[in-house]
Amino acid sequence: MNQCIFTRFLFYLPIFCGSLFIQTTESLCAHENFKSGDYFNYDIYWSFLKVGQARLEFSKPKDQDAQSDTLTITFTVHSNSLIEKIYPVKSEIQSTLLIDEMKPLYYRKNQQEGDKHRTMEIQFDWLKQESITKEQDNPRNSLPLEPNTLDPLSLLLSISNHNFKEAPSAFTQKVTDGGSIVSIDANYLKEQELQTKVGTFESNKITVATKELRGVFNKSPNSELYLYMSKDTPAILIKLQSKVRVGSFNAILTDGIYKGTTISKPIKRPTQKKHWHRGRFR
Repeated sequence: MNQCIFTRFLFYLPIFCGSLFIQTTESLCAHENFKSGDYFNYDIYWSFLKVGQARLEFSKPKDQDAQSDTLTITFTVHSNSLIEKIYPVKSEIQSTLLIDEMKPLYYRKNQQEGDKHRTMEIQFDWLKQESITKEQDNPRNSLPLEPNTLDPLSLLLSISNHNFKEAPSAFTQKVTDGGSIVSIDANYLKEQELQTKVGTFESNKITVATKELRGVFNKSPNSELYLYMSKDTPAILIKLQSKVRVGSFNAILTDGIYKGTTISKPIKRPTQKKHWHRGRFR
């Protein structure tokens, strides 16, 4: 297995998630959000080989009371015991944002790849309209903020509230991960039924076109990136798929808590009965 491809997928899984299918931030407040305490666990596979786990969770910041309008999103990814012996990978990415205004306040990455360790954080100062980035606790740059700019994880709330029937099927959203502000395009492809350990889901399949994006947003040549979202509101990320030159990586939902309730039943619409018509089933 190519270590570079594997670590790219594991490290930037949450960034891929945050890079997909965006709706405008103005309409978010009219929809529901995930609750503090909600979480979703995923198994990560390279082709048929299980290589790691991931967890997406939502919580109130420790220094905020229950009525605060801030929310923290945390995404952790780590290689399993088999891969750990060959090339350990561990990542925690966290975003704290104002829910009602959909404005990120603080974004942090803590990543380990083999014997390398990297930390990075962004502070969003909306009064001064600038973002301040630090790496390894050392200031790296200060950049002007454009209106409606999000960090990769804060995009998840926009993604989860998109209505495919009422909204356009393609969007562009401004986002920064500490460098320049870039635009990410995403397009709706089709509906698709997915089998998971939790049950059967009807999902919307989305593809991502990243244009001229730098660093972590770049995809490998000839690779493809897909996101599968349930049809709930807010939608649950059911599966993330990244096709590469050799095989594909998949992050698939295994369990979780949604709106304070354990996911234990299939989320699926009733299917129509087949009828015999002119010599065939329809």
